[in-house]
Amino acid sequence: MKSILITAHRGLSSLYPENTLISFKEAAKLGVDLIELDVRQTKDRKLVIIHDDSIDRTTEGKGKVCQLTLKEIKRYSAGRWFSKKFKEERIPTLSEAFEVIEKRAKILIEIKEPGIEEGLINLIKRYPIANNAICGSFYLESIIRIRKLQPSIPTAFITNSLNLERMKKPLLREGINIVAIDFNHLSLPLLKNCHSYGFVVNAWTINEEKDMKKFLKMGIDIITSNYPQRLKRLLKEDTYVTNH
Repeated sequence: MKSILITAHRGLSSLYPENTLISFKEAAKLGVDLIELDVRQTKDRKLVIIHDDSIDRTTEGKGKVCQLTLKEIKRYSAGRWFSKKFKEERIPTLSEAFEVIEKRAKILIEIKEPGIEEGLINLIKRYPIANNAICGSFYLESIIRIRKLQPSIPTAFITNSLNLERMKKPLLREGINIVAIDFNHLSLPLLKNCHSYGFVVNAWTINEEKDMKKFLKMGIDIITSNYPQRLKRLLKEDTYVTNH
């Protein structure tokens, strides 16, 4: 059977508030292969983990991340929206996440805004995580910048849908070897075509078991899910014959 890598999307986000330390801890405890998290920069140039460009949805505060200092952001609970029992959770810094995850899983760092690449690489180099980090982004220029700053770090191009004929040349030229595609736009012919050029393919974000089974049988390399516990259970229960 082909080995499938399991990515916990924003940590174990089906059971814990997304992009928080408790979510990362529990994902690592579950034994996933990768933990995905989103990185932005505060007004005082600190790297924090949050998906949205504002703190409105996942905290009780309001404002754009880039217009708030780390101290201002840390005032607000990043867990109460999910459940009162997580009210002490705060938006973590990337450093805090590195310390919690350590070497228990690889970390897929999604760069949510161009311009933070140098600070990100400098931070990665200060931690043992350097050999366990993957940097990805919807912004091709961000990944190219990462490749130039630190060629040893694997990189992923994240996209809703992939026009492989248009993108294969720049991706191959820059040494970007992972493509992460919205599973709704990923077919078996596209998967096979990606594999023919040597790309590792990550399907995101698959939460239903029927879809997990479908992509396991197709021969996907990585599945990103809010429910990695479901995927782990499936992999234990069944043997999937891939189309390779």
